Amino acid sequence: MTEHDGVLIGFADGDTAARQALGRRLADAVARRGARATMLTGPAVPAELRAALGPDATALAIDLAGGSRDAEPIVVPPGEADPLDRLLRELERHGLPPEPAAPYSPAEEDEVARRLEALGYID
Repeated sequence: MTEHDGVLIGFADGDTAARQALGRRLADAVARRGARATMLTGPAVPAELRAALGPDATALAIDLAGGSRDAEPIVVPPGEADPLDRLLRELERHGLPPEPAAPYSPAEEDEVARRLEALGYID
């Protein structure tokens, strides 16, 4: 699927520095998984989301390939300290690819190099 679908995340406690920082962290996290995120504030927040969250609402639009076309906005309630993991799980249900596998540890890299050297593939 190459069509992109948007998922909105709304922050009910408004446009605060903490929510801006969370938005940047979330944007970085989804970018590592191949999606795009854009912070929306003020009049850029869709009217229906602004009505549900209040006039100071902040929203983060996430562009997901193959996501659900009719996804309801994800709302972050006031006072939720660090919802990053919860939001990523929600976005995975809407089509966000899983986190890429962690790279090999230094010990694992050393073991592979040792085995390749023993087989004569490297010096």
